Amino acid sequence: MSMKSLPLACFDKPTFEEDGLEFFVCNGIHGISGVRKKSDPAHTILVRDPDIALNLNMQAAKLDCGKNRFSVHTGYAGTFFFACEGKEIARQERFQPGSKTDWKRFDAYLSR
Repeated sequence: MSMKSLPLACFDKPTFEEDGLEFFVCNGIHGISGVRKKSDPAHTILVRDPDIALNLNMQAAKLDCGKNRFSVHTGYAGTFFFACEGKEIARQERFQPGSKTDWKRFDAYLSR
């Protein structure tokens, strides 16, 4: 699986907070890499691109698998699922693509 990527560690700690939102800015990336609502109990982080969201969810699943055998499988209609030692991993979908409307609003924070 090859796709757009950001390091998972970039999302450990927000770069700045404003109006109940936590913003993540990764090195080498111009602009905001991800945004999370501080009040969200699931800690879902919105990112710009569905491929980046999938890749980050894959990195998180692989980390949870530890040193065990990790694999990626493709299901019907191009869906992906992850497995650890041959057993499917229940996905949390911590990273989700945000809408264009969301990103216009988030990008406005950088110009303040």
